[in-house]
Order: sequence, then structure tokens, then C-alpha cells
Amino acid sequence: MDQTADVVVVGGGVIGCFIAYELSKAGLEVVVVEKGQVGAEASSAAAGLLVPLHMAEEERALFELHLDSTRMFPTFVPELEEETGISVEYIPSGILRVALNEEEETARLSQFQELGEVFGMAITRLDAAELHSLEPELAPGVCGGILSHDEAYINNGRLVLALARGASVHNAQFHEGCLATGVRRENGRFLALQTNEGEISAGHLVVATGAWSRIFCEALDITIPIIPARGQMLA
Repeated sequence: MDQTADVVVVGGGVIGCFIAYELSKAGLEVVVVEKGQVGAEASSAAAGLLVPLHMAEEERALFELHLDSTRMFPTFVPELEEETGISVEYIPSGILRVALNEEEETARLSQFQELGEVFGMAITRLDAAELHSLEPELAPGVCGGILSHDEAYINNGRLVLALARGASVHNAQFHEGCLATGVRRENGRFLALQTNEGEISAGHLVVATGAWSRIFCEALDITIPIIPARGQMLA
């Protein structure tokens, strides 16, 4: 399988496919290497929530990045769907956040509301009656909440498929079941990705392996403090 490209991307999840789509659309020769199936790892289990306020308690820079990204979807989604014929089920429904006691409402929800409004997000404060009118199945003890109108949902699995198809339309190549085993470098410069099927020479390497990035980047003498974590979702 020895071949050449402008960019080789390791990882065929939503991030890898997004990068492949944008780079191939810009006219670059892109090859994506995926050890399993495209979109079959963490991207297949993600909830698909576009909720930048969720990041507000963790890291301000990450919140701002997430917010900027979320604001691109209303324009990006119609273009992607038209180009690929795949509906990604983007639903700009907004997100409800509720409080179970007055202390939580005053502290946590007020923080969300104030931060969101500083960054121009549309947020409505709701009392218990208004919340139950919107969602009758909420617990009786809910005392208040906020509706963040700018947050949304997207079908993550369909998004990955659409991005991969869009990248393929622009001549990106995907190698599924292909394991990246190492890199070839010269004087510290990346020259080629080594795989179990051969070598891919490229000017640039993109590592988009998510929670497994730390393991792969050890071959590049790069330390990334990331470890896989188990999560649960009730939906």
C-alpha cells in the first residue's frame, strides 16, 4: 500500500473525518488510516450534544472554542447535507438545565446565565411552573432552571458518515482495518507513517486518535496527559 499524500490522518472518528473533509475540500491530498471502521469507536457512543455551557465549569478557553464551533453548525450542516445527501439530524432545540434546590439555582445556574450572556448566548430563566410546562416529566422538586437556546443536538454517527463521504467526494482516501505502527523521521522531521499494510509518505501528520493519542504519540516522543475513561449514558 505504499503511497504518498499531502496529509495523513490517523484516526477515523468525527475529528479525523472533519479534518479530512476540510483539508480535501481545500484541495490537499489526504489519506485517513483507521484501525477499525470509520466512526466505530468513541464517535459511535457520543451523545451528540453541542453544549458549550457544559464546559464553562471546566476551562474557559475550552468553553469559548466549543461556543465558536457550535455557532458554525447552522451554516455548515446544510452545506454538508446537500453535498453528501446524508441528513445528520441537527436539531437546534436548546438545552434545559434545572436546579433541585434554591442554593443550586442561585449559584450554578446564575453562573451559567451570566457567562452565557457575556458571550451573547440567548438564555431564558425559568421558574418551576414554566419548567414543568415545557417538560411535564420533570421531578416535582425541581425549583428553577434555564433554557439555553443556542445549544443543540446532532446525530454523531450520521455526522461521521457524512464527513467521510464528503471527504471521499473530494478524493480523500480511507484505509479501514489499517493499523498505524510507527513513523519514519529524519532529523526530527516527519516523513512517513508506517502501517501494517505499508508506508504512507506525507508532508504532514495529524493524530486524531482521541483517548488513545497518548499511546500513539509516544512514538513521536510527545507526552499527552490523556487516558481512556469509561462512561455511562442513559437515553
